[in-house]
Amino acid sequence: IVGFMVTMFFYWWTWNVFRNLQDVPPVAVHFALGSFLAICGGWMCNIFFKISMHALGAGGLCAFFIAFGMHDAFASGLYIAVPLLLTVLVCSFRLILGQHTPFELYIGLLVGAIAQWFTWLLYKEQHNHRVLHLFYTVHLQNVVSLRQLSHRTS
Repeated sequence: IVGFMVTMFFYWWTWNVFRNLQDVPPVAVHFALGSFLAICGGWMCNIFFKISMHALGAGGLCAFFIAFGMHDAFASGLYIAVPLLLTVLVCSFRLILGQHTPFELYIGLLVGAIAQWFTWLLYKEQHNHRVLHLFYTVHLQNVVSLRQLSHRTS
């Protein structure tokens, strides 16, 4: 339990620092938030039953890159294939080593994926608001410019 608390603190701190720096891309800020939420979800699950933290991390990474690969204009299939392969390898090795049951792996994958999907939805919502704000700002500037131009010519 103490390990979870320490890890949660450092993930929260990373997110807090990233969101206050100007040079950090918003995608990285939301990935850090998703990682923090995944650790929190894993901690809550571990109160009631054992969960694979390796699967939690792999599921979160896989979900993040699938979402990123599906929405980024410059993404390739490698954005989805490589994390998916790593997730399968990590979970297979944990199962082969006898460290976890399939249930523990599935719950870890699910919690990690849900945390990253949730923060991806937050990212997309904030991004859409920024784009709409920019569009309306530019549109209003054009309307004002046209009105000023029409008043000058009349």
